[in-house]
Amino acid sequence: MAIRYFFLSSDPLRLRCCQTHIAAVSNHTRSAAGVEGVTDLLDAELIASPEYAPPADAPQGTFVAVCDQKTQAVYDAIWARLKK
Repeated sequence: MAIRYFFLSSDPLRLRCCQTHIAAVSNHTRSAAGVEGVTDLLDAELIASPEYAPPADAPQGTFVAVCDQKTQAVYDAIWARLKK
């Protein structure tokens, strides 16, 4: 579902400027924009890619289960050491 931000919708020029910036970010990151009116500003190969527009018969995505508290404590300790 695309989003049209309420604070942009009152000024068409401002909306288009923001759409241009959002499209540039999407083209760089190779990801969907999630904002209405951006599709015509995206690279053609991005729009055609299966990552951007998965086939209709693609399986539904799933969330990964959260690990238990003991495992999370190990992950936290690793990240704490990495951030030092």
